[in-house]
Amino acid sequence: MTTLDTCEVPVLDLDLCCGSKTFSATLWRDEALVPLGIEDEVIFTHLRAPSAQMKFNSTSYTTIKHLRKLTEDVRELQYQSTVNKNLLMQLTRGSQEVL
Repeated sequence: MTTLDTCEVPVLDLDLCCGSKTFSATLWRDEALVPLGIEDEVIFTHLRAPSAQMKFNSTSYTTIKHLRKLTEDVRELQYQSTVNKNLLMQLTRGSQEVL
């Protein structure tokens, strides 16, 4: 936490790795509270650096998306789709046998 004008603001300093490069960043406010783990695959949008030599800072437009969570959601949707398709095929076969 950092104090700005008698108000505490959450701050998180971290290093971002992209390929073989490492970038320093500071996340402020809500973005600093997003749970991040080592080796999490995430997408950051709207980070800014005052100059090329300084570290990135979050802005009011910064978003953080976890790629693993998205992959897990896609797998779950694919699984549910397969289960529903198999169930529909079983119901169709069952109704044909009744006729």
